[in-house]
Amino acid sequence: MKPHCLLVLVLLFSGCRVNSQKRYDVCYSYGLNIFVFSQGDKKEDTLDIIGADPNLSPDGTRVAYTKYERGGDIRKIGIADLTSGATTLPDLACKHCYGPVWSPDGKYIVYNALIDYGSYNQWYILLWRIDGAAAPINLTKGLNEKGDVFSPAWSADGKKILVHDLANVFILDLAGRIIDSIPITRLRKDPSRSSASRYVLSGDETSIIFDMELDPNSSEDDPPAAIFVYDRGTKKTRKVSPEGYDCFQPVLKGNRIFFCGWKVGDPTVDKKTFVGNIYSSAIDGSDFRLEFKNRRDFSYKR
Repeated sequence: MKPHCLLVLVLLFSGCRVNSQKRYDVCYSYGLNIFVFSQGDKKEDTLDIIGADPNLSPDGTRVAYTKYERGGDIRKIGIADLTSGATTLPDLACKHCYGPVWSPDGKYIVYNALIDYGSYNQWYILLWRIDGAAAPINLTKGLNEKGDVFSPAWSADGKKILVHDLANVFILDLAGRIIDSIPITRLRKDPSRSSASRYVLSGDETSIIFDMELDPNSSEDDPPAAIFVYDRGTKKTRKVSPEGYDCFQPVLKGNRIFFCGWKVGDPTVDKKTFVGNIYSSAIDGSDFRLEFKNRRDFSYKR
């Protein structure tokens, strides 16, 4: 799946650097460059860091991101303070961590972590308190001892976290207890399973928004993907991204879904970087819009 690909393109931009006096509303990336955007002055500023998977804190003052070291052999979680300019690495023990996501109240981040337990390595989801009062908690250690778990996403109330193990979507509480478990085959009969697929709970918790490749049997390396909405009550799934577009990385903001993608066959798109554009639509797929050109990894201030 596209978002899991390591981006190796690093470009230099002449845009303005982050202003410590501003509060930013949106964060996104291009290559390994991270940008923040202010709705007030409609300006985009650049962070003085190189990283991926940026995620803007709920108050718009910090960005959590994946920091690559040794040419990508080591990945760590970084947090950039937009006010002071300081950058910290909260989990120095983890050499293979990526994809941090802020809790809605800004008190925690969750992220993917490869942990070595001696006889085996396995992907887990770690929960870390921003105040550093405790070591990261392994939320999924007891979930599936023989399988990997990926792609954490917070519920709107900050009390639940969605993860998946390529077979099931789990809704967990903050102690790692299972609230609900949904087979991915219930969401789609012939699913394309990818660690990068993201499952997001709607604000009213009646639906799950997710991305998935359209044809798991395609001969192409990267067949088009789409955004889907699964109704937990009716147990029905509908495709909501527009026809003719390759779409992934859903993020829910209110009743709108933001996602990365491009028009299939667009000759200007470089599929090796998987940048595309950031679009949005209503949760029913209506009112499709282009939001930001040549950007990906959308996140926002709550």
